Amino acid sequence: MRKMGAYALATGVSLSRYPAKKHFPSDILIGANLGLCNGYLSGRALNLVCKSNERSIRTYGVAVLIRDFTFPSGFTEYRPVALELMRKTMTGIIARFSCWMLVVVALLATPIASYAQIGFGISVTVAPPELPFYEQPPCPDEGYIWTPGYWAYGDDDYYWVPGTWVLAPRPGYLWTPGYWGWGGDGYMFHTGYWGEHIGFYGGINYGYGYFGDGYDGGYWDRGVFNYNTAVNNVNTTVINNIYNQTVVNNNTTVNNISYNGGAGGIAAQPTATQLVAARERHVQPTNLQVRHEYAAKKDPSQYVKVNAGKPVVAATPKPGIFQGRGVVGAAKAGRVPQSTTNVANGNTVNNSSGNSNGISKTAINARADRPTS
Repeated sequence: MRKMGAYALATGVSLSRYPAKKHFPSDILIGANLGLCNGYLSGRALNLVCKSNERSIRTYGVAVLIRDFTFPSGFTEYRPVALELMRKTMTGIIARFSCWMLVVVALLATPIASYAQIGFGISVTVAPPELPFYEQPPCPDEGYIWTPGYWAYGDDDYYWVPGTWVLAPRPGYLWTPGYWGWGGDGYMFHTGYWGEHIGFYGGINYGYGYFGDGYDGGYWDRGVFNYNTAVNNVNTTVINNIYNQTVVNNNTTVNNISYNGGAGGIAAQPTATQLVAARERHVQPTNLQVRHEYAAKKDPSQYVKVNAGKPVVAATPKPGIFQGRGVVGAAKAGRVPQSTTNVANGNTVNNSSGNSNGISKTAINARADRPTS
């Protein structure tokens, strides 16, 4: 009973560290494994010593046994026991600890490794297409943050990863979208991340609160996310923590360019605040986000060579849901780089990624930030 109480107390303290933002899940898991291994080692050592020295314990008592192990003068007698103890316990501990750590590392590395394999570190000589025009699905529930759609690269072509609502990994965290940036000899994708502040995302105007600098779609207040209905599609009968604030866009020209730098790209540089945010502690895309991108990669209709920049699934209500209610298709395609071939129509698309689509605005009214044709 006392053992169960100790486990319950330790578990309670560990879990309290997460909402208090004192530790990450990785810290808790690794600490728990170290504690379990330490307890197992101590218990194993005591049991083996007691079994090997029953006569000493009966005759002299525990105090004498401890004294003999503590002082060098009495250690010679028990050297064989100690060596056997070390051999048996350390072999078992190392094996068990290694297995546990492999499991923990695999679980923690899955989002990072999978996401990196799909997007991060890829250099492409052809610029990604412009962002397509699409409507935002309604927010499914409280705590969900809008993550805008973007072009990823795989199988020698760009494919569209639909925008979607994602449950924040922890209260207070916001999403900094990924973006394509010119790296001198090609376009490289910078993976998005979760953090307490919005970092630099290339100055890309993804819409719906992400207008190139920061996020105007809402804010956290005492563990509750408040949605700005001026830039978000929110069902106010389901979600009550809302406000309506018109967002003023300082850019005189709005475009759908999807990359930073290079020919025709967005000429934005990170601000001092964004540089500070980049050095903060981040959380990689969640497993659901990784699976969402993977599902898009496996869907042929999401590739530019098939959809000519107008994906069948442009946005979804939740990650991984590519069919059914709430799934939105693109209303209009953005411009596509010249070297992208439209297999569906059997010809080459000769449009290049220009600087602007000719639309200008200085203010964004209620939900007027949604891309329109």
